[in-house]
Amino acid sequence: MKIRLLLLLVCASIWGHGQTLRDTLNGYLDTCETPNGVRNVARSYARANVVYGMDKAHLMLRMARERIFNEDDSIAKGDIIHEHAILHAIRQEADSAIILIKEAIKYYPENDSVKRGYAYRNLCAMHRIAENFNESLNNGYIALRYLPHDDSLFRPLTYLEVGKVLYTLQNYELSLEYAEKALPYFEATNDLFNISSSYNSIGLAYLNIDTAVEQSIVPLKAAKSIHLQLGDSLSLYETHINLGIAYIMNKEFDSALVHFNIVEQSDFLNTTQRLNIKPILYANKGLTLHRLGNSDEGLEYSLEGLKLAQESGSDYIIERAAQTIAEIYLLRGDTVSAFKYQDIYHKAFEINSKISNESRYLTLEKLVDEQLRLQRAEFKARQLQEEAKHDAEHLRYLYLGLGVLLVVLALLFTMYRQTSKRKAMLAKANSQLSSMDESKTRLFSIIGHDLRGPIGNSAYLLSEIQNSEKGMSTESKEILENVEHGLIQVQELLENLLMWAKEEASEAELNRTRVNISELVQDCNKMLSPLSQINDMKLDVDIKPNLHWELDKNAYSTILRNTLSNSLKYASKSSTVEVSAKVVDHQLVTKICDYGDGIPKEMVEQLKSSDKFTNTTSNGMGLHLVSLLTKKHGGSLSYSYDGNKGCLTIVIPE
Repeated sequence: MKIRLLLLLVCASIWGHGQTLRDTLNGYLDTCETPNGVRNVARSYARANVVYGMDKAHLMLRMARERIFNEDDSIAKGDIIHEHAILHAIRQEADSAIILIKEAIKYYPENDSVKRGYAYRNLCAMHRIAENFNESLNNGYIALRYLPHDDSLFRPLTYLEVGKVLYTLQNYELSLEYAEKALPYFEATNDLFNISSSYNSIGLAYLNIDTAVEQSIVPLKAAKSIHLQLGDSLSLYETHINLGIAYIMNKEFDSALVHFNIVEQSDFLNTTQRLNIKPILYANKGLTLHRLGNSDEGLEYSLEGLKLAQESGSDYIIERAAQTIAEIYLLRGDTVSAFKYQDIYHKAFEINSKISNESRYLTLEKLVDEQLRLQRAEFKARQLQEEAKHDAEHLRYLYLGLGVLLVVLALLFTMYRQTSKRKAMLAKANSQLSSMDESKTRLFSIIGHDLRGPIGNSAYLLSEIQNSEKGMSTESKEILENVEHGLIQVQELLENLLMWAKEEASEAELNRTRVNISELVQDCNKMLSPLSQINDMKLDVDIKPNLHWELDKNAYSTILRNTLSNSLKYASKSSTVEVSAKVVDHQLVTKICDYGDGIPKEMVEQLKSSDKFTNTTSNGMGLHLVSLLTKKHGGSLSYSYDGNKGCLTIVIPE
């Protein structure tokens, strides 16, 4: 009766304690207002109690999970389930962890690559612990598909985990590659634990590659040094065993025995939860002792290792231990026992070879699939990159075109404003020019009407006076002749001025008629006879009487009058002016030659270079008018001077 009462009190106490813990945890969770808050509180509490309060951690995560409904926040719920799976993984409860991780993945969106990648990485680790190696490798590759290439936390952890799986599947070269991929990430963050784990995986991979066995010792020693630094005794003793095996492979049996003895003399064998540690140690120490000549002790360790390996079902250890035992019995001459253990060795060898080949085949198959997937992903990424590049280039050209268009529009607007200003200025200038042109026209009308008539009348009266006054003195006659000469010059200048003004204004139009050239020259001679008499000049005309040419009579008369007048004025006194006209190659060639200083050089150059009369005085106006009228006929004007004889040649085509 007392015993029953005591049991009831104990149960009540346990129940009361459990109820109190639930109330406490509910109090923590009641402070949270959002699913993310529930997740954060539960995760923090679980991690704080993972060492000494694992049951509390499990309870908190279960209670937190019940507080979040799927529609509230699936990611937060997935995180809590994932955290719960990690607690089971710490307890080495791989099967439970696998179930929870798979459930957590369902709550993570497809586009959340980091969370899904991390979950698949942990699934890879749990399947490796559960010895589902092919499934482990598959989940490792899935994790690498999700995790971004620039992820410096979960991606290297996945590389390391995949490397361990590949080592177990005896694909040592690929295992080495993945472990070496992971190492730089951990070194960059000074993650000593995973650095040591990477060195350990690299050393083990070298240990099983025939051409690289000697390279295994350096990374394994590096891993051992870091374990010592961290105080990680469990990993340290495992590395001692790996170093011992490495020294066996390098035939350094004394060094191998040192490491095996360190492990055996510690409490590691009694505390480790790994069942295959003892058989591995005993099988390899037995081989080492046998190689060092201590076959009796070597046989004892090998037999114990074989027994433990058979209990744990480790065919690799069975293979090594049975081979050593068979060699020792054969050396002793016990062929029956030798054949017995040789048979055990061969069976284990066949199983291991089959597993190795199948694993290698599956590994290679998965590797090929992964490489094909990566190639497709890289091709798609390059394609997207090229498309983005082309889009950016097109956009750049578009912006450039818009910029050029804006500049052109700005220039056009500026040109429009300048053109508008110029048009306004030109309109104003045209108005002023029109006004000035009207003034000029009125001026020449006045000159032509009011001056030409009186001057002509005055010249006529002077001529009549000279003819009627016979008793006039010689001095008076000279005065009258000089006055008459001056009036003739003024009249000539006035005629030239009016003709020049009309030509400049393009008012004068040619009136071509058939003209007798000889008669026209004689008329000009009569008009200029006073001038020739004053200077005692003679006119020598060489023109056929019947020479006719189609031209403007007034214009040609002006040409003759001006050229003859210049010759009579400026040639040497008492000299002869020669006038000739003839047809040469369908052109009327008129030549006026005189003797004297000739036409000034600057005046000849001016006639060649410009159609405009630019002198500020009347000097050269007549000659310029000759050039203007000649060109209006489509002709040409040339001048030559040889010695003291100057000739002006006028060519007018038909």
